[in-house]
Amino acid sequence: MTLLETIRKRRSQRAELLDTPITEEHIHDLAEAARWAPSPFNVQPWALLFVTDPEAKAALGRMSRESTAEQLGSADFVQDVARWTSVTEDEWRARGDGVFLGDQLAESSLAHTVAPFLMKHTKAAALLGKLGAGQGPGKATERLLVDAPLVCVVFRDLARVSPGANGDMWTSFAIGAMFQNLLLVATDLGIGAQFVCAALETPGGRRQVGALLGAGPSLEPALILRLGYLSSDADKLSVRRTREAFVGRNRFEEDT
Repeated sequence: MTLLETIRKRRSQRAELLDTPITEEHIHDLAEAARWAPSPFNVQPWALLFVTDPEAKAALGRMSRESTAEQLGSADFVQDVARWTSVTEDEWRARGDGVFLGDQLAESSLAHTVAPFLMKHTKAAALLGKLGAGQGPGKATERLLVDAPLVCVVFRDLARVSPGANGDMWTSFAIGAMFQNLLLVATDLGIGAQFVCAALETPGGRRQVGALLGAGPSLEPALILRLGYLSSDADKLSVRRTREAFVGRNRFEEDT
């Protein structure tokens, strides 16, 4: 594949991953891709922890389950999710952004029937979440981490910040460039990756994850990825806005 083909092929993989352990050679390649990412002043403000220990994955899974259930009890959160969720595939393709609800659901006829209604009635969805309906999605999220052959936790090193008044933003850009490097190499190696970050939504959650994994005070967990080899039929569709929707030349013109 060319680099552009790899970029186009990359997906956040919600499909079941093979239970084959990722080889040490491929873990080395993922780390090497991260190592050579750009960062302002070459501060390299990151640390990676590759987790295979079943007890640690189980603990991360429990945290994710609890955080997911709590999120689904918030009307504001459900409303934010609904804003970026298309109920039909035709709507999703026309928009060119967000996610398609059908891709987010387990193969359950009840879920496929009820979820579209809840996306349009977010207060009712949040009420159901408070009453315990979020436990199902929470358990599903838990299994993503428990069953993953490899979990990668990305940390931001708070002791490594770019100089300048806007250094915090430049440092965040560097973290993004680093894990994009990792994701592209994973794609090239036939490794699927998915963000499973519910446990990191709050400061308390980030502290809890850091403590679990023995992170020092300068390391703040920023991202949790589940990783595993993909089956041959794991590719899935995605959409993007047209280039004309976000690319300009020289200056932005006011709408007329």
